[in-house]
Order: sequence, then structure tokens, then C-alpha cells
Amino acid sequence: MFKHKSKLNILGLFFVIIGLLCNKWLLELLFSPEVQIRFIIDLIPLIIFELVMIIIGMKIYFSRNPKNIILIVSFNIIFGAILLMIIEGFFGSWFNPDKKIRNLNIPISQKIRIDVSPFYDRKNPIIEYYRDSNGFRGSYTDPSKIDILTIGGSTTAQVYIPDGETWQDVLSRYFRESGNQVTVVNAGIAGQTTIGHLRNFDWWFPNIPVLKPKYILYYIGINEVFAENNQGFDNFKNTSTLQYIKDNSAIYNLIRTLRNWYAAVYIYKIDQVRTVDDKVDQWTTTPLLSDYSYFSGQRLAELTKRLDNLISKSKAMKATPIFITQPTRYYRHYNNIVEGTRETIQFNSMSLNGLDYFNIKTMIDAEIKKIAQKNSIICINLANAEVWNKEDYFDFMHMTPSGTEKVGKLLFDSLNVYIKSGNINFCRTDK
Repeated sequence: MFKHKSKLNILGLFFVIIGLLCNKWLLELLFSPEVQIRFIIDLIPLIIFELVMIIIGMKIYFSRNPKNIILIVSFNIIFGAILLMIIEGFFGSWFNPDKKIRNLNIPISQKIRIDVSPFYDRKNPIIEYYRDSNGFRGSYTDPSKIDILTIGGSTTAQVYIPDGETWQDVLSRYFRESGNQVTVVNAGIAGQTTIGHLRNFDWWFPNIPVLKPKYILYYIGINEVFAENNQGFDNFKNTSTLQYIKDNSAIYNLIRTLRNWYAAVYIYKIDQVRTVDDKVDQWTTTPLLSDYSYFSGQRLAELTKRLDNLISKSKAMKATPIFITQPTRYYRHYNNIVEGTRETIQFNSMSLNGLDYFNIKTMIDAEIKKIAQKNSIICINLANAEVWNKEDYFDFMHMTPSGTEKVGKLLFDSLNVYIKSGNINFCRTDK
């Protein structure tokens, strides 16, 4: 009996030690920078695993009837594994690749009424946000007749801008008034970076077999500041086992969605009314960081690969890509000087103010322009436009209708130059 009890004590201590070792600090020490646990939401699976291991270990250590404990533990492990397989089989995309579109969080056939009064003044603050059966926003008769398909994150999706007033609607209106019927469709998805844009070509657009846009306009730059390295989306096809599990697992994608939501709401405070006015004390000409090497090198190399892949995927659809760099309210051009907001952003244990954001984004925008030039495609630089004011934004990234009006007009003016020069032609030769 004593011999069995000693073995049981050792087994119990083993589970407890495993539980104690699986903590944030040790994992980051052993595997950093490959493992970076920055958000509370990341800790939930780890905490659950720790508690389960410690509880099992304590039960085994103090058990007087080892056989019962082993049976209970075995039953729970088997039951948990079966439950996990049922959840993954039903909600995951292991047996149905078409379900992968769920991972992109694309709103399909949704009409939402939203109160925008917390964000900006409007005579009727209740607006409608509609995504059709293809997940698109905007007016078109046939996916094969779309002239410009716009891809980007939340500043492209524009959830808080009513139908008819997005910058795509403005752009289309200016074309119409100039005598050109140009169909501009919105495929923006909140939170997406170029990483997600690549997945659109794998999981979303193939489900619309007649989709044949003449041009794909990428409104990019803002989200690339925080885009992660080594996401496995940089090649046309990633065949690693880990990426296969991530692509198909319902639980992983639920955790990823919750993580991104937490980061957006509580870390980066997206969609919160946090704009700044023109008071001098809210702006600075002094960055907080002196070294931006973390944001260059490998991160820019990864971005380059993604941009090259987006160009290749666009051309594979027989569409011509156009890159647009984005403006933000984190910085402004004032008296021939660039000023940044004093409010800080926390990222990877670093504090960034608006000028830091400007410096990082300037590197990203330069890379976007360089890739465009290398591939002889159009790149329109809205990032350095000096037409914005506080009324154009309701937070540091997202615009009010007055801002989207300016974006649409600037894009029309730039694209119209290319139309007149013959570099852009919306006439179709396909039947």
C-alpha cells in the first residue's frame, strides 16, 4: 500500500508541477519572441490548463483510493476529447472547406441598424449598414460587372457610415457625375490586415465564381503597423501541420476572434470616440521611441511578401491592383511640421505616441509605394494629404461622412488623371 501511495504521490506532484510550469512568464522566457502572450484573452486557455493540471495533481496526491481517481481522470479526459471532436466536427471546416469563410468573420446577408450619435452629429442618427449575400456592400447588378472592388479593414468597411455615404459611394457618384458609369463595391472587413486580404482570395472570393472586377483597390497601411510576423499567410499555400490546424479549428478561430476583439476594444481602443482637437497641448513633435528597428527588417520583409502575393492573386483574377495609403488622426501636418498625438498606444511592452505611429507608418507607406513602383502599378498616397481636420474623424482612425467625402473626392481626382492618360480603362472586352 505504501509503495502504491508513493507512486501516486509522485504522479500527483508531476501533474501539479506541469500546471505550475505552464505560466505566461516561463513560456515567454523559454520561447520569446516566438511565444508572446500580450493580452488577457491569450491567458484564458493557459489558465484553464493550469487549473486542470493542478486540480488533477492534488486529487491524485491526496487520494486514498487511487483506482477511483485514475478512473475519474481517465473518464474526464476521454469525455473531454469526445466533446472536443464533436465541437470541431460540427463547427470546424475539417470536412467542409467552404466553412473556412467563417474564419474571416464576413457578414453575409446582414442589415443592421446602428445609432451613430455617440460618434458624430447627424439629423437622423439611426443608419443602416447592409452586406449582401456575397458579403459585399454597395450597388451592383452582377459580380462579373464590378469595375472596382475595394479591399481593406474597418476604414474600408465603414460600419458607422450609412449606405450611400461611404467613400466608395462618393467615388462612384463623382464618376457618374463626370459621365462614367463605374461600379465601386466595398469588400472591407473590420480588423483585416494584408494577412487577411490574402485569405480572402483563398476562402471568400472563390465562393463567388462569377466575380471578375477590373480593378482591385487596396486601402492599406493603418493595420499593418500592428500586423504580426510569421502568420503563415505570406505564401500562396502554407502546408504546415500547425497552419492546417489553425485554418480548420473552430475553437482556435473562436479564441482568435475573441483575442482580436479584446485587442481592438481594450488595447487599441478602436471605435471609441477619442479624437483630438487643435489645442497645442494635445500634440507633440517629440517621439517616445528612439529605435524603430523592431518595426523594420523582418516585419517589412514580411509585408513585402504579402504585397507581392496580393498583386499576383489580383492578376490571377485578371484584375489590376491599385494601392492606396491611408491617412489617420494620430498625426497632422501643421505649419510645415508633422505633429503626433500625445495619447499613447501600447504594443509589445512599448509605448507609442502619434509621432511614433507616423514614423512607423511612414516606413510602411514607403514600402507600399516601392512595391507598387517595382510592379508598375498605381499607388495613390492619401497618407500625406493635408486636407483633414478634426471634424473628419470620430476617433484616431475612422472617419465621419465629411471625411469619407474627402477620401472619395481625392480618389476620384487621382484616378481621373489616370483615366485621361489612358492608364485606367473601364471599358470591358469580356462577354
